Amino acid sequence: MSKWLLILICVCVILALFAKAIGEEVPSVLVSVEGWESSSWGDYPNHEGHERRKLLFRMNTGKIRYAIQYSYCADKSHAPNVATPEGYIGMPEPRWENFYGNGFLYIVVNGIDIGLTKPFAIRKLEDGERGSVQIIWQRDDVEVRTTFLALPNDRALFLEVHLFPKAPLKSLVLRIVAYPAAYTTKGERCVVTALKGIVQVNAAQLSPKDEWWMLFQDKKFEKALGHEISGCGMLFLPEEIESAKVDVQSYPIIAEFASKPSLSAVRICLFDLYDMTNEEAVKFMRANAQRYAELLRSMDFSCRRLRKEVWAKLRATVMEFLPYAKGNPKLQQQVSAIVKETDEAYERLAELVAKGQPPKVEIEDKILANLERLEALIWELKFERLFGEDAGS
Repeated sequence: MSKWLLILICVCVILALFAKAIGEEVPSVLVSVEGWESSSWGDYPNHEGHERRKLLFRMNTGKIRYAIQYSYCADKSHAPNVATPEGYIGMPEPRWENFYGNGFLYIVVNGIDIGLTKPFAIRKLEDGERGSVQIIWQRDDVEVRTTFLALPNDRALFLEVHLFPKAPLKSLVLRIVAYPAAYTTKGERCVVTALKGIVQVNAAQLSPKDEWWMLFQDKKFEKALGHEISGCGMLFLPEEIESAKVDVQSYPIIAEFASKPSLSAVRICLFDLYDMTNEEAVKFMRANAQRYAELLRSMDFSCRRLRKEVWAKLRATVMEFLPYAKGNPKLQQQVSAIVKETDEAYERLAELVAKGQPPKVEIEDKILANLERLEALIWELKFERLFGEDAGS
């Protein structure tokens, strides 16, 4: 069999597998992370002409597409911090309304908003069987890693805030800002929990044990009354939250949750229910909240591609085919060097974990990059095997 015939056969097999995958429509989450962009805050009060830095990432589950926007004011007048005139973690999709597109999530650690710190990294961790993106901040007293995670054909957006304290942890507070259904002061804002409804203008304490899910709605602006969209909702795990309260104003609704003392991670689940009527949203939460809480409770947000068993499986495949590249010493040396570098990176991560220290971002990123390189190089190794067998025949 000739070399070119082998190549043709391989190409045909690859195309057939690709067509089969398209035909089967395997459920997956598509994740994209855009680069940083710079613009101006224009005439925004106290930030006139300042530089605005912005990054957007999207997570498409097949049922709904969420977009998260990170932005801050980078003007040197705020150094060594940055400023967040409109918030920093926003949700512009599926709608700018509901979870506020410019800034709906605030993370306050030891009484200081983490948004005042420039993010150290925003990176895609996974896509496919599930999708995840992580935002990392490094501060003198703490490292904060916030991971957004989505599942195929699901409308939930899961979220974990994980702390790596460098000093005794005093407090962790999450604040959620929503403008349900419309940016208006002429509506009738309300929060619905498992026990009660709270209408504007009122503030109320919630019972974390019994009121661990809630809906942010507007009684005048919703799909049942002919408005284009309705509101949104969320839930937390009662065992993680010490206190919860909501402030139902005539414009935004603000919910605030304080974690239990010394807890290093808090998880929540978000739902943009823009396409449901208020009544449908209540039925959805009552029917599904417990299932989502159990799913959130059992969920491991760590990047699966960074787990040692993933490397062990890929490494075994690489080492199986590496001997067939002896006729291509450049390829053999390249693959061997990447394997050695990846082994050493995993060893360094294990040492950090053993010491109770957070994993270093640069080591994790090196591993993720090496895995992608090796997954591509495996095809070259397989071709070397085919060509070698052809030469032997």
